[in-house]
Amino acid sequence: MANFFIILLLGGAVAWIFTARTSQFTSGDALANILTGLAASMTGAAISQPTLYAGLNGQTFAYSVSATLIALGGLELIRDRVRR
Repeated sequence: MANFFIILLLGGAVAWIFTARTSQFTSGDALANILTGLAASMTGAAISQPTLYAGLNGQTFAYSVSATLIALGGLELIRDRVRR
């Protein structure tokens, strides 16, 4: 069960850092980024391991972070297209 929470915290932290690095964002953007980060980190962990309770290892960590960054990059591209 702890692995589940660690993966959620990892996704939220990466998304929060991604949001903090951008120069212009609103609270709605920050919330959307964090929720996207949570969902993407869980998706990356599910791709890495069939069960989330199997243990946290380097592969799960890498899949979670990379899935989060890919999802946040895609979300940012969508926002740029909508704003123009």
